[in-house]
Amino acid sequence: MGLRFDAVVFGTGSGGTAAGLLLGAAIYGLPARIIGINTGEPTEKLRNETVRIANGCAELLEFDRRFEASDVVIVDGFDAGGYGEVDERTVRTLKWFAENEGLLLDLVYTAKAASGLVALLERGEFKQNDRVLFIHTGGLPSLFSHHSLL
Repeated sequence: MGLRFDAVVFGTGSGGTAAGLLLGAAIYGLPARIIGINTGEPTEKLRNETVRIANGCAELLEFDRRFEASDVVIVDGFDAGGYGEVDERTVRTLKWFAENEGLLLDLVYTAKAASGLVALLERGEFKQNDRVLFIHTGGLPSLFSHHSLL
């Protein structure tokens, strides 16, 4: 399809998605920055788990690349106080994306990731013409347990 992205942004909570994206980018020579928005784990634990998973998968695939903690980009400050926690910013982001983009997010992962993406845009992390891919990793059933917030 000829699509090219300068950055890939997603919520990261266990390291699995980040590891898969790092490894996939390395295997296919994709230059996009892989940027995880922390959804509630201690950063160093999450970074180390991402490296462990990526290296384990690379070994299974017999891919000659090993990852280090410095390869893992994690943005903190959007976890609402921890895994499964919800704050006003997260709810506000969820509502904004639903009302303005028709995109339903969940409060555990994707609304936190979207909050981080918005902050990165506001901070000028991306150039005007950068193509940024936001990955929605699911979690919509959790909306039912938070219906009183919405």
